[in-house]
Amino acid sequence: MDTLQLVDNDRVCVFTLRKGISDTVLHNEKRVKERFGFLPDKLPDYKGLRGDPSDNIIGVKGVGEKTATTLISKFGTIENLYKVLKKNPEEFEKIGLSERMINILKDNREEAEFSKMLATIRRDAPIKFVFPKEEWVKSFDMQSVDNLFADLGFRTLGARLKETLRKLKGDPIEEKPSQNTLNINTSTKVSEKEMEEVALALWVVDSNFTNPTERDILNFARVKSFAEAKKIIFDEIKKRNLEFVYEEIEKPLISVVKAMEDKGVKIEKKYLSKLSRDYHKELKTRESKIWKEAGAEFNINSPKQLGVVLFEKLSLVTKNQKKTSTGMKSTRESEL
Repeated sequence: MDTLQLVDNDRVCVFTLRKGISDTVLHNEKRVKERFGFLPDKLPDYKGLRGDPSDNIIGVKGVGEKTATTLISKFGTIENLYKVLKKNPEEFEKIGLSERMINILKDNREEAEFSKMLATIRRDAPIKFVFPKEEWVKSFDMQSVDNLFADLGFRTLGARLKETLRKLKGDPIEEKPSQNTLNINTSTKVSEKEMEEVALALWVVDSNFTNPTERDILNFARVKSFAEAKKIIFDEIKKRNLEFVYEEIEKPLISVVKAMEDKGVKIEKKYLSKLSRDYHKELKTRESKIWKEAGAEFNINSPKQLGVVLFEKLSLVTKNQKKTSTGMKSTRESEL
């Protein structure tokens, strides 16, 4: 609530969390007034009267939310409130305040003014800030961020960031053209076609790798040679009897997907937009239910966090529990 005092018409708006990290509210002056009954710049006065235990602001003991709102709506500031209280105390009786409450205000002026001072965000801090010559969106190095995300194992953030940048720039994100070969180490070069096939095979083996990189492939196989990693992954395909899935279902789709990427496909934008909204609404509903069952909020898309909730917090057990290449208990659909 503290930062809402910074709201300045539509020049400065403030996001607040309603529930979790995805359910947010954007506050402008109108929304602040609807919520509190007065404008944003009066919030320090409000907290000066009501106090705020979370910030160790005492306020005026005996003044609650309703009384504080009434007083600020009527008199504006604490300074003006005490000015009127001194000259025309009958004004407080007119708005329904008891003699006891009027005396409480008289006896606690110092506390009210001190609490207001504590609740006020200083805007004159000696901060030097120079706007960069170029907007960050224009000077953004997506390749560097992609590399960092790959190192940290962030598999979905890259796509989300690209979509955000696309919306900000209003056009498709320019990415560096793919090379015909990928350098895995100083002694090995892998064709793009071979890389695609092995990446697909790894996904068939472990669907946690939704868009595996060469680093993922090597880490999964726990080897430094791409050729060794390829053999290990395809041996795993045979071991799990997934050859039909790979050869007859997934692999033939590579050329189809590439053709779609090269030539594009026609879509009914209006219908898909509605479908997207419906799906996101349903996802939020299910997300809330999952968090309620788990007793805490967590990243459902993270196999690691999901595993902790299912197998440690909720103590769920499955028969013949399998583990991932990193030693974590698997959260694949077949396991659950």
